[in-house]
Amino acid sequence: MLAAPSSAAPLDPNAAVGAMNAARNKVGCPSLALNSALTSAAEAHSGDMARTKRATSAGSGKSTPATRIKDAGYEASSVGELVLMTPPAATSADVVGAFVNSENKSILNCKFTDVGIAVVSGSNSNSYWTIDLARPA
Repeated sequence: MLAAPSSAAPLDPNAAVGAMNAARNKVGCPSLALNSALTSAAEAHSGDMARTKRATSAGSGKSTPATRIKDAGYEASSVGELVLMTPPAATSADVVGAFVNSENKSILNCKFTDVGIAVVSGSNSNSYWTIDLARPA
């Protein structure tokens, strides 16, 4: 289990991926596999968002999801990223549910095969979530 700061709700990546896969299976998509390189990219970006207090896929130094994922050691043919700032009590189930039910259907995009997820608390007590999705090259 990834450690979340004490002010953020604990992250259970296996439960989060299970919830994503349940939603994907309902629409005929294969299950996602939790990937350590994508998790590293997500952790780094959540940390960056917490430091800057901004929930955006544009990182400090103009990094993009594709560059962060490549820098983490994952060679991708396709990438997607979901980011969210929440109150500290939000759980991974809350976040996954929000994305599955939103207009952004990246979690339900069948081209993605791997996922990483992270949450970091900011000094403003908000939690900064990143879900990185990819398909290998």
